[in-house]
Amino acid sequence: MDLAVEAGGPAALAGDQFAFVQTPQRPDIFVWEHETASCRWVAGDLMDWLFRSLSEGGDDWYR
Repeated sequence: MDLAVEAGGPAALAGDQFAFVQTPQRPDIFVWEHETASCRWVAGDLMDWLFRSLSEGGDDWYR
């Protein structure tokens, strides 16, 4: 799976980055956590990502 970093939130200042999947192309969004050098799913698409990040609040809503 190839990821392309497309968006960063407040947590991006700490190094975590959000990305869309490029290959194979799909709408899911993943977070790359720099502390562990790991990548995991956080949202089904951009609208889901926005809803989750705004409704749960805080810099670490995705943890």
